[in-house]
Amino acid sequence: MTHSKYNDTTNLKVTYLLGAGASYKAVPIWRHQGSSMIQVGEELVREAELKFKRRNVPGPNEDHAYLMKFANQLKYLGRQAEIFGSIDIYAKRLYLLNNTEELNNLKKCVSIYFDLWESGLLNCSKEKFAILDKRYLSLLSVLLEQNEESPRLNSNVSFITWNYDLQFEKAYETFLPEKEKSLKSIISKINYPTAEENIIHLNGYRGVYTNGTEEFEIVDKMKFSSVESYLKEILRKRDELDTTKNNFQNSIKYAWEMESDSLERAKLLMEKTDILVIIGYSFPAFNRAIDQALIKEFEKGSGYKKVIYQDPNANEDIVRSLFRKGYKNGYVKLEKENTAQFFIPHEFLSPSKGESIVI
Repeated sequence: MTHSKYNDTTNLKVTYLLGAGASYKAVPIWRHQGSSMIQVGEELVREAELKFKRRNVPGPNEDHAYLMKFANQLKYLGRQAEIFGSIDIYAKRLYLLNNTEELNNLKKCVSIYFDLWESGLLNCSKEKFAILDKRYLSLLSVLLEQNEESPRLNSNVSFITWNYDLQFEKAYETFLPEKEKSLKSIISKINYPTAEENIIHLNGYRGVYTNGTEEFEIVDKMKFSSVESYLKEILRKRDELDTTKNNFQNSIKYAWEMESDSLERAKLLMEKTDILVIIGYSFPAFNRAIDQALIKEFEKGSGYKKVIYQDPNANEDIVRSLFRKGYKNGYVKLEKENTAQFFIPHEFLSPSKGESIVI
C-alpha cells in the first residue's frame, strides 16, 4: 500500500514564454517597428547636424559623416522591415543568402536602435510609448523575494523570451536599492546564486556585443545621460564596432542560427516546466520549428501540466495544432480578455498539497 498526492501544486515550475506583445506598451512591434527605426534614424540625422557638424571649419568632419552613415543605415533597415513585414524576416533573408557581413551590421544597428529607444531619451519614443511597460513591475512585485543584498527572482519561475528588449531587466532594476552601473551587474542579481539560469533571450538582447569570448556593453550604462553622450561613446568605439575590421558578433543571435546555444538551454528549461504562461506571442511561421521543439520538451512526461495563452489576438487553431496533447488532455486555456496585467498562475499564488490517496 502506497500514498500519493492528487493535484499537488506545491513547488511547481512556472515558465513564461514572451513574445513582442509582452512589451508593446514600451517598444514598437511588428509593422510599427520599421517606421520607428526610420524615425530614430531621422532624429539621429538632426542630432548629428546640430551637435556634431563643425561650421566653417576646413577639412573632413569624420564624426559627422560616421553618424550620418549610421543614421542612413538605420533608415534603410527600417524600410526593409516595412517591406518584409518585420526586421526579423529581413534578417532571415540575409541569413539564407549567407550575407554574414550585412547580417552582423543589421544586428549592430538593431542593438543600438533598441538601446536608444529604451533609454527614453528620444523625442520620437516619448510621443506614444512608455519608457517601461509597467505590467512587468506588477509581475515582479509578486515574483521577487526578499534577499540579504537585493530581491531575487523566485527559483521556481523562469522566462524564455523572443524579444531583444530589456524591459524585464529594466523593471527589475527599479526594485534595487540603487541603479546598477552595468547590465551585467543587473543580470547577476536577478537569480539566486544556487539557481539555474532563469532568463533566456532566444534572439539575444540589445546593448552588448561579444568579440571572441568576452562580452562588452556597446555603450556604458552610465553614459545614457543624453543622446549626445551616447553617440560620443559610439564614436569613441567605432573601431571596436566595425563589422568589417573585427570579428564582431553582437549578442543578438537569432535562434535559427546554427551557432545559437540559447535553444538548447531553453529546451532543458521547458522539460522541467509544469505551468507554461505564453504572453503576447503570435507563433510566427518562421519560428514554428523552434516552437515545436520547445513544446515537445514541455509535453514530455505525465506530471502536472498547464498552459495559459494570454493574448488578445490568440489564434486557437495555431495553438491547437501546437499543443495537441494539451488540448486532448484539457490543460490549455486561452486568455483573450484580461490582458491589463500579466497572468500569474493561482498554483503559484496559492499552492496546495492536494488530497492524499491510498493506492
